[in-house]
Amino acid sequence: MKKTSNGLSVRILEKEYQIACSDDERDDLIQAARYLEGRLKEIADKGKIIGSERAAIMAALNISYEMVKSQDVVGQQRSHEQRLEKLQQEVRGVVEKFRQSSI
Repeated sequence: MKKTSNGLSVRILEKEYQIACSDDERDDLIQAARYLEGRLKEIADKGKIIGSERAAIMAALNISYEMVKSQDVVGQQRSHEQRLEKLQQEVRGVVEKFRQSSI
C-alpha cells in the first residue's frame, strides 16, 4: 500500500486499486484494506469458495454481519448508559429530598 498524490494505492489479492481519499482518511483505509485482505485470505484458505468475486461477496457479507452485531452492542450500551443516568438522577433527587427534610 502506497500513498499517491490523489489518494491511496492498495493491493488486494494481487490486484492494485486506486482509492481517492483525503490525507486524514489514509491510515483508516490502509487498515481497512489489510483487514479485507486478511478476511479474503481466510475464506480462500478454507477452500470452500472458488473465485475471487464469490470470496469478495462472502467477505463483504461477513464484515457487514460483524458491523451489524457491533452496532447492536453499541445500541445496548447506550441504552444501559441512559438507564444509569436516569437512576443517578433519581438517586440525586432522593438525596436532595432527604437533605431538605433533615434541615
